[in-house]
Amino acid sequence: MKTTLRNAAYALVLSPLLLASCGGVGSTSSDGENAADSADTANLTASMSSLTTDGVDASITTSDGAAASASLKAMALLQPTSCATAKVTGSTVTYTFNSCTGPYGLVSVTGTVLATYAMVSGGGVTVTMLGLNLKANGNTLNLNATATVSGVLPSRTATVSSMTSATNERGQTIAHSGNYTAAWDGMCMTLNGAFSTQIGLLGWSTTITDYKRCLGMCPVSGSVVITSGTSSATVTFAGSSTVSFKDGKGNSGTVTLACTK
Repeated sequence: MKTTLRNAAYALVLSPLLLASCGGVGSTSSDGENAADSADTANLTASMSSLTTDGVDASITTSDGAAASASLKAMALLQPTSCATAKVTGSTVTYTFNSCTGPYGLVSVTGTVLATYAMVSGGGVTVTMLGLNLKANGNTLNLNATATVSGVLPSRTATVSSMTSATNERGQTIAHSGNYTAAWDGMCMTLNGAFSTQIGLLGWSTTITDYKRCLGMCPVSGSVVITSGTSSATVTFAGSSTVSFKDGKGNSGTVTLACTK
């Protein structure tokens, strides 16, 4: 059976629910949207990790130095010019965004993110990010994540621990709990990992594999699988705003993402 879905708020992290309030399992269309939204919320969180740490290089040895250098690079990565400000207080930076576009799929970011930096023994930096009611890519995001970042620019790897939640334009909410890895090289970001996803009253297990997002807005490759009891859905990305899914009952269809190539 072929079904065409509309995902009006594809952006983050990280958000739908249709039948959970009745105690049942979400419909085929909900499952496909859930999988796509779950990947996107994770990507939004990882993209914010990249934005707030790319200014920290191997010559930085203090947390205060990491905060100062990170804030300068973050401002340079955002468009339009002067869409954001960064206030540095010791090892903490208060980033304030106003309709900013950034790397790896960040679009129309508005709001405030508090980022606190700590140097890691043996190299690298940890950034803890908090942001309430952050607007990004059509979603409202409550950002709560810690990323430990290592590597030499332009290539970086981050281990992300997230308890981030997002509400999309349909009013549906998704929350992540768990860890995944992100790797970026100045051109593309790739996500891998497994974490728990709460969508309304339903809990899902989410596995994301080689999900890649580059300088364009749409994911170019990878897959995400969500499972909840006997229900499951697999979404495959291929560089288009229309992506395919299959569920555990053998149904297939498409999810239309709000992104451009």
